[in-house]
Amino acid sequence: MGYIPDSFDGFYNWEKQFMTGVQALIASGVVFPPQMITEFNALKALRNVYDPVHVKAADKSSRTPAETQKRKTLRPPFRKALGEFAQMWFVDNKAIDDDTRRDLGLTVKDTEPTGPADITEQVFYSRQQMGGGVVWFRCRAKDDSKKVSKLRKNVDIEMRIKTGGEASSNPADYGATHIATRASFRYDFGVENAGSSVHIMMRWRSRTGNKFGPWSAPASFKLGD
Repeated sequence: MGYIPDSFDGFYNWEKQFMTGVQALIASGVVFPPQMITEFNALKALRNVYDPVHVKAADKSSRTPAETQKRKTLRPPFRKALGEFAQMWFVDNKAIDDDTRRDLGLTVKDTEPTGPADITEQVFYSRQQMGGGVVWFRCRAKDDSKKVSKLRKNVDIEMRIKTGGEASSNPADYGATHIATRASFRYDFGVENAGSSVHIMMRWRSRTGNKFGPWSAPASFKLGD
């Protein structure tokens, strides 16, 4: 678990980033198993004990030997519980995308983004159905790579969406537009559309909306397959 810093201050900053990030994911509506929520609540209880002790022990001007020793005693079980939780639910969980892992301060091996995509290039992407109407897209500039592309500053991805009917090569025939600010993103097509055919097209675009790349070829799939 090399992603967890060894120093007291490094560990404190990392666990704040990780715990705050997980709480934000839960609050955003991402569905996690009840066991995960139970374990996270147990971690919060440990954190509520550890953090005040760390703050006192980190203050070199006023800390006491007893506070320093208490921090040394409390950190190992908290660190172990955090590591096991992070490993099970986020590092080894294939349903978690690499951008989320990075946001949580977790090491992502061999999946660093490819170089920034040129806005004049076509968007290539893979997709994974996550259940209900949610689909996870990973976009890249090269078709021979599984790694997502790093977006240049002020570059987004525009996705046009058409539910039902037949695919079209004319973007104007697509009724909905989604702008993604990350090359790895999830889109909820709506659980009510499960079983329906969905057609999409994508392109790179400047965030100011005045420069656009070429549209990808129309792609069709059935929600739930």
